[in-house]
Amino acid sequence: MTKDLKTTNGGNELALSADFIGKLQAGIAESRSTTLIAGGGKLLLRMLKSGEWVYGPSDEEVDKGSRWVVNLMTLSHGWCCWVETGANAKNELRGEVMASMSEPKPPRPQPIADTEFSEQRSFELKALDGGDQGVEVLYKSGSIGGMRAIDGLLAEIQRRLAEDPHHAFPVLELDHDSYNHTKWGRIYTPVLEVVGWADINGRLVGEPEPEAALPESLTKATRPRTRTVKPPADPVPPRSTTQAHAAQRRRPGA
Repeated sequence: MTKDLKTTNGGNELALSADFIGKLQAGIAESRSTTLIAGGGKLLLRMLKSGEWVYGPSDEEVDKGSRWVVNLMTLSHGWCCWVETGANAKNELRGEVMASMSEPKPPRPQPIADTEFSEQRSFELKALDGGDQGVEVLYKSGSIGGMRAIDGLLAEIQRRLAEDPHHAFPVLELDHDSYNHTKWGRIYTPVLEVVGWADINGRLVGEPEPEAALPESLTKATRPRTRTVKPPADPVPPRSTTQAHAAQRRRPGA
């Protein structure tokens, strides 16, 4: 069993009990496994009141006709708390608790400044083509229109997982719909139109898989190296001592 950890405070000895340490370790493990840190470094995707889709702090407008693939691994649900800060000020996000949809939805947190937490869903997308190709964004919504759009997308994902789980990553085109509100005028709502499906590698249905790359050593044209071996010269038989002396005794003209 873990021993109590002790410290001092003005001469009075304090201790962390083994029971508290065990509970804290379990709590940290549960928190880390069930909580998604909002944003994750991704640019936020949102729809303006005018119906335009934008992303990032500078409201970069989404290229019309671009296709976006949803990362199923990032589907999340949870709660958010937006608190009113004044008559002319924007509401502030004061609290957010999210978990993967592969895990149960976390419990609803306590209100902040007398404001209740409301439900929220989120997921990440990556642009496959168009002017936004390669851009990765995070879309999250707790509005009625956004929640309905995501709910429709989830229903299609459910059907796809039952039919073809290997190609269950939806490919979307971002659009909008609208209706007239008696008090607020024209209200725009998001439309997440599924235009295709992809696998976990981002390959669309019907797209051939890339051929396996050959090792570099096999792709280079190589020829066997040859060596020219010269045949050995005919051996010269040694001369005997008698022949050598006879050659020395010969005279010119003899």
